[in-house]
Amino acid sequence: MIKQAITDQKLNTHLQNIEPDKIDIFLLNNGTVRGALLHGTKMINQMRVNHNLGILETLALGQSYIGAGLMTSMVKGNDRISFAIECGGPIKGLSVEASADGDVRGYLFANPIPITEPVESFDLSPFFGPGFLSVTKHLEASNSPSQDR
Repeated sequence: MIKQAITDQKLNTHLQNIEPDKIDIFLLNNGTVRGALLHGTKMINQMRVNHNLGILETLALGQSYIGAGLMTSMVKGNDRISFAIECGGPIKGLSVEASADGDVRGYLFANPIPITEPVESFDLSPFFGPGFLSVTKHLEASNSPSQDR
C-alpha cells in the first residue's frame, strides 16, 4: 500500500513526540497466562489518512486494526491472521489482515458509513447489526488456512 502523507502539522508534531507503535507481550502466573499490550496511535492515524476516513469509520476500522494487531502476538515467522465481518447493519462489514511482523491492513465494506441521525455514543453495535465473524490463521508452511467460524 502506498502511504499517504499526513498533512496536519499539529497531528504530525504530536505523532513525533509520542512512543513508537509497538506490541509488548508478557507472561503471568509462572507463564500460564499470556497477554499483550499494543500501542498503535501512529498506525491508526496512518490508516485514517490512507483511507480518507471520518470519525465513525476510523473508530470501526481502527478497533479492528488493534484487534488484529493483538492477535498477531500468537503468530510467528511469515504467518498471518485475518478476519472478516459480514453484517446486516450500515457498516456492511470489514476485512482486516495482520502479519507476524506487525503489518496490518484492512478496509470497510461501506465507506462512508451511511447514518441517518447524529451518533450519540461510541457503541458500534447498531452499525454492525447481526452478522458473521470469520477468523483465519494463515500458516507459512501450509497451503490451506486454518479457519474458525
